[in-house]
Amino acid sequence: MTETILQIEGLVGPTHHYAGLGSGNLASATHANQVASPKQAALQSLEKMRWLSDQGAEVVVMPPQCRPRLDIPTRLGMTRGVQETLTELAESSPTLLRAIWSASSMWAANSATTTLTQEGHLHITPANLLGSMHRVIEAQESFNYFSQLFTKYDDVSVHPAIPVSATQADEGAANHMHLSNPHSDESVDIFVYGASPASTYFPTRFVPRHMRQASELIIQNHDLDSERCFLWQQHPDAIDAGVFHNDVIALSHRDLLVCHEKAYTKQTDKLHTLKDAAPWVKDHIITGTELPLNLAVKSYFFNAQLVTGHNDKTLIIFPQECSVIPEAKYCCDRVAELVHSIHFMDLKQSMQNGGGPACLRLRMPVLKRHVKVLSPSLRYSVRLHQQLAQIVEKYYPDTFSVEDLTSAEQAEKALECYHLLYAVLKLKPYNPV
Repeated sequence: MTETILQIEGLVGPTHHYAGLGSGNLASATHANQVASPKQAALQSLEKMRWLSDQGAEVVVMPPQCRPRLDIPTRLGMTRGVQETLTELAESSPTLLRAIWSASSMWAANSATTTLTQEGHLHITPANLLGSMHRVIEAQESFNYFSQLFTKYDDVSVHPAIPVSATQADEGAANHMHLSNPHSDESVDIFVYGASPASTYFPTRFVPRHMRQASELIIQNHDLDSERCFLWQQHPDAIDAGVFHNDVIALSHRDLLVCHEKAYTKQTDKLHTLKDAAPWVKDHIITGTELPLNLAVKSYFFNAQLVTGHNDKTLIIFPQECSVIPEAKYCCDRVAELVHSIHFMDLKQSMQNGGGPACLRLRMPVLKRHVKVLSPSLRYSVRLHQQLAQIVEKYYPDTFSVEDLTSAEQAEKALECYHLLYAVLKLKPYNPV
């Protein structure tokens, strides 16, 4: 059972703006209310797709979700015209106004958790994203996308999101690591959580976003072998330093695991247990002396994207910021010894909003038979790149600020753009009820 990894890449949407909504996300908070460039952001995400495809990765496009979500204020009783509704929201609930415009679905790593059983059955569960108002509205649209990702479903299950509960907050694959042995069919899954009702370690500055019970339900619903699954708690010091997801403090691919020494509670014991179960795993620990937690967050070193390219070569994309922060560059050079090549990429628009290379993609382990039934219109190609780039160049705004959130004209343009993108990708639009 030879698996491959799909890179489900998020295309940034036309309403990309800096709203500062990400709880515990220092980059999001730092750049709140600054002027963003949706056009530049989308072109940067397309360039990443092109580079990955050129290197031999299997790339699939995930389009932006429908924004602004005008159905939400309507359900709250705001039934006047679009302009009147947006103006009223700006006065009465500015946070909700920013939320219904949010382009945060571009960070595909949060869209779902995907796993393979030992029998080769693919399971997909969209994340409920309970921890953030602007993200909890993504779950049904993510389900709509994944339900159209494959043309056949003989051994693919798309589950509904885990029911919303204070103890079942789920942030998706940003808190999941799948490790596999390149020389056999062995694999293990590591599920990372911020807290549980029984936690004795708890952060004091930021509230954890992901709960242990959510991961336990996914293990059960995905029919995974519990002996090959590990539940690890994030270190509260890391969360308080701005590590809101595991992929901001650890990265993995195939048999390689790279993490900070303060990634997890009782980390030494956890790594020993992992190596006992999977001795083929190669771990590489970055110390706090090499890269302090604050610089790990600032550089997004751990949010690098590891992929397998042509001739089975392992490649890694680091955000450009890692090349100019000396401590991060030192760690990049160390990791370069473990892979075939490294590449620095400009993703500034996403980075300033709190997401790097790994945030912009969902890593989906699949078998060759799954690849064969992928919806062809969603697979990256030069032609698709050209079609999407034309829409971006013509319809995406060069600049977008929080003042634009009250513009009915901007709302109309964004919704038109959404339908154009879905038409090119041959997807059925999501229709909220």
